[in-house]
Amino acid sequence: MTMRLCTVICGHVPEPARHLVPDYGACFESLLGPHLPGATFSQVAVLDGERIEDIGAYDVYVFTGSPAGVYEDMAWIKYAEQLVRDVVGAGKCVLGICFGHQLVAQALGGRVEKSDKGWGMGVHTVKLVDREPWMRAGAEDGFVNVIVSHQDQVVTPPDGAKVLISTDFCPVGMMRVGDRVLTLQGHPEMQIGIVDTILEMRRERVGDAVYSSGKASLNLQLDHDLIGSWLAAFATGALGTKAA
Repeated sequence: MTMRLCTVICGHVPEPARHLVPDYGACFESLLGPHLPGATFSQVAVLDGERIEDIGAYDVYVFTGSPAGVYEDMAWIKYAEQLVRDVVGAGKCVLGICFGHQLVAQALGGRVEKSDKGWGMGVHTVKLVDREPWMRAGAEDGFVNVIVSHQDQVVTPPDGAKVLISTDFCPVGMMRVGDRVLTLQGHPEMQIGIVDTILEMRRERVGDAVYSSGKASLNLQLDHDLIGSWLAAFATGALGTKAA
């Protein structure tokens, strides 16, 4: 079986960072492709009005980050939220990242709000509160480093969700809903250069303390390849295929 992935584009790489990577579809192919040999990658920019005519055309749907808030009254967000429900109902595997994590939570009955803890920017060290079989060797100390860029958070997970990563700053950092839905607040698909660019763009907005701590954190070693292997293993397990 050839796994068919669709990256549902909910936001674009900031223009000043496009010399690093053209779009988030390329980011996810770079993250997941090495762990999914033979898989095919497509993308649909729902942000720009593109729509998916045949849900059955793909096995895995990856919902990306976005500068928008999932609670905003925008037609494309309403479409994306219904798309989550449709693909979950069709038994597809769903991966959600940052905005995608929040979108999936909201679509399935959870709640998302702006956090009173403010912005998370840079590289955060997050804690595994549970380890599942698809979380392969690595992170033996129970912690991973991942890029984050968000103010909104999932404050109430959907019914039946299992929280797998949690910190004091972001209690719902990764969650699994059933056997085919996995979401993560962090950005394992991002490069340091992208979040560094976003930090510079948002310096006044996030404030000096968040800016300074975010910049200092960029020297931390990332665990993105490990997280990518986990996401790939989850997807292959959900679909009954064999991971690399």
